[in-house]
Amino acid sequence: MRFVCLGLSVLCGLSVAGATASPTWAQVRTIDPNQGIDSDLATQPSRPAPR
Repeated sequence: MRFVCLGLSVLCGLSVAGATASPTWAQVRTIDPNQGIDSDLATQPSRPAPR
């Protein structure tokens, strides 16, 4: 009985690892660097630059 429980826990662990490693979970959000710079330059600084 102990081996059955151990085997089931290993199978559950592998199925969870396989589900989280699927491509839908592994997507990374990327932005165009130029768009990020342009949008940053469009905003006013929150405080003046030090002199």
